[in-house]
Order: sequence, then structure tokens, then C-alpha cells
Amino acid sequence: MNKIKPLTVNEVILFLMKVLENNYFKVIFDEIDINPNLENTIAGLIINPDVVTIYMGKEHIAVEFSGSEILRKDFKERYGFEVRFFDCSLNDGTLLENILGFDKSYSNRLSPPILGNVFDLVWATDNGYDKLRELRWNYLAQDMMLIMGSSIPTIVSGNACSLINSFFFDANETGLKTRHIKWMNFIPIIYDDADSRHDTFKINEGLIRKIAIENAYTVYPLPEEYKNIHLPKINRFIELWGNEETSEPQITKFLEENSFILKMAFGATDIYAEKECIWQTEDKKPIRPDFFIKRPHRVDIVEFKLPTMKSSSIVGRENRESFCAQLNSYVAQTRTYANYFNDTNNRIWVKEKYGIDVYKPRRILIIERRANLDREEWREIVADYNNFEVMTFDDLVDGVVAQFYHE
Repeated sequence: MNKIKPLTVNEVILFLMKVLENNYFKVIFDEIDINPNLENTIAGLIINPDVVTIYMGKEHIAVEFSGSEILRKDFKERYGFEVRFFDCSLNDGTLLENILGFDKSYSNRLSPPILGNVFDLVWATDNGYDKLRELRWNYLAQDMMLIMGSSIPTIVSGNACSLINSFFFDANETGLKTRHIKWMNFIPIIYDDADSRHDTFKINEGLIRKIAIENAYTVYPLPEEYKNIHLPKINRFIELWGNEETSEPQITKFLEENSFILKMAFGATDIYAEKECIWQTEDKKPIRPDFFIKRPHRVDIVEFKLPTMKSSSIVGRENRESFCAQLNSYVAQTRTYANYFNDTNNRIWVKEKYGIDVYKPRRILIIERRANLDREEWREIVADYNNFEVMTFDDLVDGVVAQFYHE
């Protein structure tokens, strides 16, 4: 009897991508050849994704597609895409709870099942709903499946399903937290961890082919204003921070020219870009924050750094983790901003010079991709800092897109 050789993590990823290539992407392309009219309706991100993220659970594998909703004219060129893999099979909580990463899942409440294709699902924590009401979110402005007062929805064991254009909300002292799932397929698997030496799983390739054909004929829902006016600008922003040759000034200049992005992401009434602030009582180099964002009753500071870190952002042994030197330097930069506005003379000068009334601003650092920061250690380390928050570029874009469902 031949001994089974366990696969490495990289080999598992390669195996799953081969399964998807043969049974999902190829099937969709074949379907377009049979029915060319699909080019007018098919969602671009499932055929030419920018990123494919695979989440491994004990009952399902979730495949998330990220990219433009609109099909490229040259879609048959089959450009490469980034692949990410997360093994959630040993984690506590359900697969969807692990994917969302919210602090509260309300496991003691009723959990509605996700069955078939679910469009425009909206679910939030209690804090998230409170913030949505504060922002005057209009529940009647858009067709949606609104779930209130429940635990995180359940992916039913043994069943395939898809979340399409679905929003999940949480909130804290910095504002609304948005997780936008554009397209995520949940594929049931048979998972066996009885052998102490290795785990095994089986996946139904025929079911994946069936899902592919169904997805090919599924039309992605888009608000007309978003599709026709703002989507090209948001896509351009994504292209900018997705390019390793892009500089920080290019990002801030684009956001200054397209101020709706920051206004919608933070619920701001106005933004002020790169205002030089001179120290009034100390001989120090002037500060120049990327943006002041004016919100009702307060003004906060947003600082952008490039999405890609030179090394791991967290260093140190287990239970002694901390930010790396590069990230600590960014935190120190924002701390200087806070120190500046601790001085009454500085605050008065800025108000008279620019008309901005800044008092104890929240410092928000935008950096990295969600996949690189979505870890419990991150939340614990950030919690040690006063009036400081880290957001990813993915978080920023999700927050903007969500606002198109606002009144």
C-alpha cells in the first residue's frame, strides 16, 4: 500500500488554484464562447480578478474575488492575479466570523442561514447599527437584505452559497468599520482531522463547475451613480496604490483632486490637504499632515503611507509583539502632530491661518493591505495607543463604496 505524502501549504494552494482554473475560470470562458452576449452582463472580477483570496475552513472553502465589477475589453488576455490563502480550520468561531474579524459575533443570538446566491446583504454589530443611524443611512434607498439583531449569518454545512455585494459593519470611537464582500463563493468540503499526523479534505469539482456556470449568468448589482460616475475614479485610486512605483505624493494628490473619497469614507464635510503648521512657541520644523478631515464636532488627521511595508510590520516573540521600526517611525510622526495641537498657541494660529479648529485630533494612519494587517495582534497593539487608529487601503475603499447606499 502506497504511503500518502502530506502536501505543504504551498502545494495545497497550487492544488486549489489548479482546481479553480480547470473547473471555474475555464468553464466561464467556455460559456462566454458559447454565449458571447455574456460579455455585456458578466461581472469582471470573477473572470479577471486582481486578487483571489482562499479561506480554508472545516466545512467550506471560501473563494473571494476582488477587482473591478466591469469586464475589461481585453478580458481574454488573462492577466495574472494575486493569490492569498488563509487557513482558518484550526481557529475558534465560524469561517465567516474569521473572515470578517469583528470583535463581536453575538453567538448567543439567532443566526440566519445563507442559502444560494445572496445579494446586497447588510449585517452589523450593535455598534455598527448605531453608527449607521447616526449617519442617517437610508434603508429604503436601495434594495437590500437587511438582518438586524442577529449573530453573524451561518454558512450551512454541506451547502454551496455565494455572498454578492454584501456589507458587514462594525464601529468604534474612530467611526464606521466596513467589510465589503464583492463576491465570495462558499464551496462545501469533506474535512477529516482524525489522523494526528495530517488532515485531509475532499472537494467536489463537479459542483465547482456548476457554480461557475451559475456565476457566469449572475448580474452584479451596481447603483447607477457609482457605476457611471465614481467607479472609474475609485478604480484609478486602486490602480495607484496597487502600483509599487507609485509615490506617497501621487496618492495624496489624487485624493485631493477626488475629495469625495475621503469625505465619503470618513463622513467628512470638508478636507484640507498638506497645510503647513508652524510651531509658535518652539523652534521646530513645521508639521505638514497629509489631510485634516472636518467632521461634525471635530477635526481629525489622516496620514497616508505606501501600501507595502519593506518587512513584517509586527516583530517580537509570542505575547511580546510590537510594531517594527518602520511602522514605529510612522506612529512617532503622527504623535508629533498630536503634540503640536496640545499647545494652545499652535491651535489658535492654525484656526486663524486656515480656519481649522483642531483639538485633540484622532490620528488615522492608512497603510498596507487588509490581508497583511487582519490579525488579532494588530488590534491588541493599536489599542495601546491613545487617539490612534490604523486603517488599510482596502478598508478605505470599502467605506467609500458603502456610502453609495446612503441617502
